[in-house]
Amino acid sequence: MIRKKLILFVDWFTPAFKAGGPITSLRNLSLALQKEFEIYVVTSDRDLGDSSPLKGIKTNVWGDIEQFKVIYLSPEEQTSQKYLSIFAEIKPDFIHLNSLFSKKFTLLPLSTFKKKTTPIFICPRGMFGEASLKIKPFKKKIFFTYAKLKGIFKNVVWHGTSEQEIKEIKGILGNKIKFSVAPNFSYLPKENEHYLKKEKDFLNIICVGRISPIKNIDFVIKVLKDIKSNVVCKIIGPVEDYLYFQECKDLAQKCPQNIQIEFIEGISHQELDILYVSSHLFISATKNENFGHSIIESLGHGCPIIISDKTPWKNLTLKNVGFDLPLSPEKFVDAIQYFSEMDHETFLKHRIASRKFAEEIYHSDDTLAKYHRLFSIE
Repeated sequence: MIRKKLILFVDWFTPAFKAGGPITSLRNLSLALQKEFEIYVVTSDRDLGDSSPLKGIKTNVWGDIEQFKVIYLSPEEQTSQKYLSIFAEIKPDFIHLNSLFSKKFTLLPLSTFKKKTTPIFICPRGMFGEASLKIKPFKKKIFFTYAKLKGIFKNVVWHGTSEQEIKEIKGILGNKIKFSVAPNFSYLPKENEHYLKKEKDFLNIICVGRISPIKNIDFVIKVLKDIKSNVVCKIIGPVEDYLYFQECKDLAQKCPQNIQIEFIEGISHQELDILYVSSHLFISATKNENFGHSIIESLGHGCPIIISDKTPWKNLTLKNVGFDLPLSPEKFVDAIQYFSEMDHETFLKHRIASRKFAEEIYHSDDTLAKYHRLFSIE
């Protein structure tokens, strides 16, 4: 079979890790589709917020990463001229953009390739969600008005990772958009046979996500203040909003002695895997999430979850893997206490169910079939 050529544009790509979910999404997608496609990734040469290039990469030249090609561009090379050169070299069958507001890796490619006949897909990755749109709302309103007037998104195909995301896109751009739904590919870690022992009235909790108001970290800390059991909670993620980070640290310092909170400002995927294994419970009070790689990775490590109802993952109690709750402090407190009071034998049942659920998601043939439809491959 002759593989078709797919170019993915994204601001950050592995070994970058500070941007979280989008990096994981693109890596998993690239690995899953490499049998059907020649994958080419065009990205920046540095991590989120960094002023120097990533270590161990070569800039401005194609390199091999896990059987697909990646070019890490320096800021000076992120230009229309360079993109046209890449297009002429690769002659792609499809172009896939992985953001909405990125100037260099969405808007610039869109304007550069607007006269090309190659199909262009945009995956906004949750940026049309209600909570996301509340961040700098005036600027975003101006942007969408301008985009409609100038036809910036004319003829693009919107790649939604859920039906809910397509509904959100239509709410802003109207019902006449071209779209297709294909969920993110999950990551399944190696199964761990030596789970951390669960003692009654003690929890080791992990909370993973950017330190940003949309991740609602302050809510988690306020909830933990009302827990009577002993809790160690590691909050892991790069700081996106430093004022908010300080607010969260101040709240953490006011917690009672039975609640220990540690902030870890972004770590590699390998280091994060170790922390999942050494945790009893994953918690997220996010205000908006179109997938949530950390949620599924936690389950893959046999770590049950307590999450908000603002993600695609519903009816978790029926699967015996945790809770999906409205953002009610009382409900979160009750759920945490429920796990805290368990003994090891009871808790082990939740661990086994969590791993099984993650395996079912990972091995689903339905996800790959939806990408075949997205790119019209049969």
